Amino acid sequence: MAQRVLLVSAIMAVAAAPVSAQLSSQGTITSTGSFSGSASFSAPPPFATSVVTGAPYSGEEVSESVKVLTDGTRIAQKVPGRKVWRDSDGRTRTERPLGMGARQTSMPSIIEITDPVAGYKYTLDTQNKVAHRQALPAPGSRPTGFRGGSVGSGPGAVVFGNATGGGGGGGGRAGDMAPAAAPSAANEPMRPRFSNESLGSRTVEGVFADGTRSTITYPVGMMGNDREFTVVTETWASPDLKIQILSKTNDPRSGENTFRIENLSRTPPDAMLFAVPPDYTVVDEAGPFTINFKGQ
Repeated sequence: MAQRVLLVSAIMAVAAAPVSAQLSSQGTITSTGSFSGSASFSAPPPFATSVVTGAPYSGEEVSESVKVLTDGTRIAQKVPGRKVWRDSDGRTRTERPLGMGARQTSMPSIIEITDPVAGYKYTLDTQNKVAHRQALPAPGSRPTGFRGGSVGSGPGAVVFGNATGGGGGGGGRAGDMAPAAAPSAANEPMRPRFSNESLGSRTVEGVFADGTRSTITYPVGMMGNDREFTVVTETWASPDLKIQILSKTNDPRSGENTFRIENLSRTPPDAMLFAVPPDYTVVDEAGPFTINFKGQ
């Protein structure tokens, strides 16, 4: 019987959790609705990022896109992403669905718990009740060439450009991105121009946030374009929670894309969310591993 391939992949950046991980998954769905597949996980990197303590929160990451076709057709899509929690000790929990659309509720979820206090990260296989445990890098370990700076941690974390919180997702203060110099010779490749400006502060999702607008201007002819065009990104980040709350990019090539954290709450989450269920078997993983899943 014919099968339709389902492919879901996601990459968590280093700033998105105390230890970065890469998740890729693929599977098949038959015409009768049954499915099977696997999700593969990378080994943690050999360095640690800072842990945010004393700033608990929970919320749901949502991505939206709006694109207008040349005939005027407007296509709008809203895709729920991860549910996220962080407690006062810096422990984090994320839940993300493997499926999309109508299949999302029937597909298993990927649950990841990062516990910097105990020094472990757990990936829960909810179908087989197995907790894949990985040791976290030693506190203070740094990647080669690291020069310091303040790095937030936890789902949705951002890098701040100064000690007071500073800019947004771009990781710098207003004015940090200087315009690129014009080509010095006719055969030197054209480069885009960059600018960054502060938008001040306002309340976003009930939380005080600092805003930054970043603009990239592409000159005529750089991509075969007959006129100059710009890509504008507006980012709002919380200096208290050290997370990005809202980001909106307007690109004439792809339309408007928005990321936000909805249902944001600063109430400390239940401690049981950061514990492995007692009926799970804990398996230590020294490298990459795979979780297999199936169902109706």
